[in-house]
Amino acid sequence: MVSFGFYTDKTGQISVSGQSIQIAEENQTSSGLNVMEKRRISLIGGDILIHDKAQFQAPAGNIQLISVGSKGSVALSNDGVQMHDFTRLGEIIISDQSIIDASGTGNQSASYVYANNQWLPFFQSGKAGKIDINATTIKMDHQSSISTSTSGNGDAGNISVNANNALLNHASKITSESLSLFAGGDAGSVEIKQNTSSGSLNIFNKSSILTDSISSGGGKISIYTGQVVLLNSNITTNVMLGNKDTGGQFGNGGDIKIESQQFALNNSHVTANAIDGDGGAIFIVSDHFIKSTDNIIEASSKRGNEGTVEIVAPDMDMDSQITILPTDFLNASKWLKAPCDLRNSQQSSKLIYRRHVVPSLNQF
Repeated sequence: MVSFGFYTDKTGQISVSGQSIQIAEENQTSSGLNVMEKRRISLIGGDILIHDKAQFQAPAGNIQLISVGSKGSVALSNDGVQMHDFTRLGEIIISDQSIIDASGTGNQSASYVYANNQWLPFFQSGKAGKIDINATTIKMDHQSSISTSTSGNGDAGNISVNANNALLNHASKITSESLSLFAGGDAGSVEIKQNTSSGSLNIFNKSSILTDSISSGGGKISIYTGQVVLLNSNITTNVMLGNKDTGGQFGNGGDIKIESQQFALNNSHVTANAIDGDGGAIFIVSDHFIKSTDNIIEASSKRGNEGTVEIVAPDMDMDSQITILPTDFLNASKWLKAPCDLRNSQQSSKLIYRRHVVPSLNQF
């Protein structure tokens, strides 16, 4: 375990740019910060800015991003992060196609197995690493990503985000994926924890939170917050293929659990689907659940058992709150006075003329 502290509220900003480090031997520019396989990299300080296509990589290792805004102490271990005495945290911004990646690695040369009437590459690989993020606010923009994936038989890593305000915008994503075509490891889990009354998670403009697997089980997505807004975006735990022809277990869709006071969706998907295995489970608890008609919420399977979708929210019949306007419009002509030239002989109009004389000042 490693421990250290901040003794004042003045915490310095940390900036990681994709154009900051030159690697002479390979005649190329590094795109950020990297460590060797199965090592840990921790970025702890004030506000953290990762931008300009930066790559923040710890292959099969652990990544810890912690932004603090006051004095306090931090203890780091392989089990996670312990934070003490901080009165506030800072802000983390990941932008401009930057990548936070703790994916697993394995042998570069593949073995081949015969399955599904074809030879498929198979990589031996260990588990991917973990990513832990702690801040008051995290903003991801312009195709930025946080990911842990595996391309072999090791499981993908888990991602934990502890930030009271989170924004994913313009095709940004948080992903844990298992990409092996044969007997791959399971996708990891994604957990977002926020204050259940004041926290907010906004996912906009083709952004996504997903766990995806090709040949194994899907990971879980857990979200605990005060408000979720999903606009033109996705939350998915999907499995493309199973292991039917190899005698293994089918790949089942992962589960999605969302607990929030408010949950609003527009033109978005929440899915836990599978093809050979069973569909996953979707469990949504919200005091105010509002969605447009163009959303998809499903847990299906093409060849396995259908998954389950359970939404616990007050019944909100919006149609009953809408007042239907009358079709017989008010005829106001009978209240209009007709002009004099249109009136008949029985009608008349009077003009009263009075002359007012202003007394001369000489009278006073």
